[in-house]
Amino acid sequence: MRIVIVDDNIRFAEEMIYTLNRFFTEKEEDVQICQMEGTELLEKLDKGPFCDVCLLDVEMPGMDGISLGQGIRKRSDRVRIVYLTAHEKYAIPSYDVRAYGYILKGDYREKLPELLMRVLEEEREKQTEYYRSMAGKEGYKILLSDILYLEKDKKYVYFHCKEGRTYRERETMENIMQRLPEDRFAVIDKGIVVNLGHVTECRENTLTMRDKTQQHVSRRAWPGVIAKLKDCW
Repeated sequence: MRIVIVDDNIRFAEEMIYTLNRFFTEKEEDVQICQMEGTELLEKLDKGPFCDVCLLDVEMPGMDGISLGQGIRKRSDRVRIVYLTAHEKYAIPSYDVRAYGYILKGDYREKLPELLMRVLEEEREKQTEYYRSMAGKEGYKILLSDILYLEKDKKYVYFHCKEGRTYRERETMENIMQRLPEDRFAVIDKGIVVNLGHVTECRENTLTMRDKTQQHVSRRAWPGVIAKLKDCW
């Protein structure tokens, strides 16, 4: 998960970073936390998906938090905007940007972990998505998060999954790709699709997967795969 903090109070921002790191360490979850100005955040979002949660102050010099929230919302519907402020009076304006949460700074040590737990549960629920296949009287469903990569071989597509499990389906790769999340799976070469969430290293047109296998990426696909991988990571 990637979290961005926009707050001109440097000391408070550092306290939040400490609180966030402690929370995610206790939950054994990966997190990337960065602090930046509002204009920089909007520039990042102009280039594509950048973060999952934005923790914003409201009263700041230059661009205030409500205006920043409006700018974020114009660029992304999925980013969770959370306001942390010392004032209750901005709670109603925060509805205009469909804020995910509104926390008074005096209560953040108690309220922020509760909110983050809700976010984690939502993200975990997303990861329980399945790929389902039914042919005649036989069928199966595979957790998307278990799929390492897919490989086309003649009439079948093989799903290579965790713990060495393999499934196959008599279907075109194109049709299968339409049933997989576009932001998490990428075509890297003819007949090969990888789950970007299981890539641990990329170097010299080669992806190293979590199971230590290496997958070649064609020169044509390399720029697009790297772009998707940056967003995924």
